[in-house]
Amino acid sequence: MNKSVTYKTINSLTYWLHYWQRTVNEMAKSDDLIKYTTERVVRYLNTPKDERKKAKSAPKFREPWSTRWFGMIPFAIGMIFKSKPIDMNGKTRER
Repeated sequence: MNKSVTYKTINSLTYWLHYWQRTVNEMAKSDDLIKYTTERVVRYLNTPKDERKKAKSAPKFREPWSTRWFGMIPFAIGMIFKSKPIDMNGKTRER
Protein backbone atom coordinates (compact mmCIF):
# COMPACT_ATOMS: atom_id res chain seq x y z
CA MET A 1 0.00 0.00 0.00
CA ASN A 2 1.37 3.38 -1.02
CA LYS A 3 1.32 5.90 1.85
CA SER A 4 2.48 8.93 -0.11
CA VAL A 5 0.11 11.85 -0.33
CA THR A 6 -0.71 12.85 -3.87
CA TYR A 7 -1.84 16.16 -5.31
CA LYS A 8 -5.28 14.70 -5.97
CA THR A 9 -5.86 13.73 -2.33
CA ILE A 10 -4.74 17.15 -1.12
CA ASN A 11 -7.12 18.81 -3.57
CA SER A 12 -10.03 16.67 -2.45
CA LEU A 13 -9.26 17.30 1.22
CA THR A 14 -9.09 21.07 0.71
CA TYR A 15 -12.32 20.95 -1.28
CA TRP A 16 -14.15 19.19 1.55
CA LEU A 17 -12.62 21.52 4.14
CA HIS A 18 -13.87 24.59 2.24
CA TYR A 19 -17.25 22.95 1.72
CA TRP A 20 -17.56 22.26 5.45
CA GLN A 21 -16.53 25.82 6.35
CA ARG A 22 -19.11 27.28 3.95
CA THR A 23 -21.80 25.04 5.41
CA VAL A 24 -20.95 26.06 8.96
CA ASN A 25 -20.94 29.76 7.97
CA GLU A 26 -24.33 29.44 6.26
CA MET A 27 -25.75 27.69 9.30
CA ALA A 28 -24.51 30.52 11.51
CA LYS A 29 -26.13 33.05 9.21
CA SER A 30 -29.44 31.20 9.26
CA ASP A 31 -29.27 30.97 13.08
CA ASP A 32 -28.83 34.75 13.24
CA LEU A 33 -31.75 35.21 10.89
CA ILE A 34 -33.99 32.97 12.98
CA LYS A 35 -32.94 34.80 16.15
CA TYR A 36 -33.65 38.21 14.58
CA THR A 37 -37.03 37.09 13.25
CA THR A 38 -38.16 35.65 16.57
CA GLU A 39 -37.07 38.82 18.40
CA ARG A 40 -39.12 40.93 15.99
CA VAL A 41 -42.18 38.69 16.35
CA VAL A 42 -41.96 38.72 20.16
CA ARG A 43 -41.55 42.51 20.18
CA TYR A 44 -44.61 42.83 17.91
CA LEU A 45 -46.70 40.55 20.09
CA ASN A 46 -45.66 42.35 23.29
CA THR A 47 -46.79 45.78 22.08
CA PRO A 48 -50.41 46.65 22.82
CA LYS A 49 -52.84 46.70 19.93
CA ASP A 50 -53.67 50.41 20.21
CA GLU A 51 -49.97 51.34 20.07
CA ARG A 52 -49.60 49.34 16.87
CA LYS A 53 -52.64 51.11 15.39
CA LYS A 54 -51.20 54.52 16.35
CA ALA A 55 -47.91 53.67 14.71
CA LYS A 56 -49.69 52.61 11.51
CA SER A 57 -51.92 55.67 11.33
CA ALA A 58 -49.17 58.18 12.13
CA PRO A 59 -48.09 60.19 9.07
CA LYS A 60 -44.75 59.03 7.77
CA PHE A 61 -42.10 61.27 6.26
CA ARG A 62 -41.52 60.66 2.59
CA GLU A 63 -38.62 62.34 0.86
CA PRO A 64 -39.25 64.24 -2.38
CA TRP A 65 -39.13 62.27 -5.61
CA SER A 66 -36.20 64.34 -6.91
CA THR A 67 -34.11 63.31 -3.92
CA ARG A 68 -35.12 59.66 -4.27
CA TRP A 69 -34.20 59.64 -7.95
CA PHE A 70 -31.15 61.89 -8.08
CA GLY A 71 -29.84 62.13 -4.52
CA MET A 72 -28.51 65.45 -3.21
CA ILE A 73 -27.78 67.00 -6.64
CA PRO A 74 -31.17 68.81 -7.00
CA PHE A 75 -30.85 70.10 -3.43
CA ALA A 76 -27.37 71.49 -4.11
CA ILE A 77 -28.50 73.15 -7.36
CA GLY A 78 -31.47 74.67 -5.54
CA MET A 79 -29.19 76.07 -2.86
CA ILE A 80 -26.96 77.67 -5.49
CA PHE A 81 -29.86 79.40 -7.22
CA LYS A 82 -31.59 80.46 -3.99
CA SER A 83 -28.47 81.89 -2.39
CA LYS A 84 -28.08 85.65 -2.16
CA PRO A 85 -25.08 87.23 -3.86
CA ILE A 86 -22.27 88.43 -1.59
CA ASP A 87 -20.45 91.69 -2.31
CA MET A 88 -16.73 92.42 -1.79
CA ASN A 89 -17.23 93.32 1.88
CA GLY A 90 -18.83 89.94 2.67
CA LYS A 91 -22.33 91.36 3.01
CA THR A 92 -25.32 89.86 1.26
CA ARG A 93 -27.28 92.04 -1.09
CA GLU A 94 -30.67 91.60 -2.73
CA ARG A 95 -30.92 90.63 -6.36
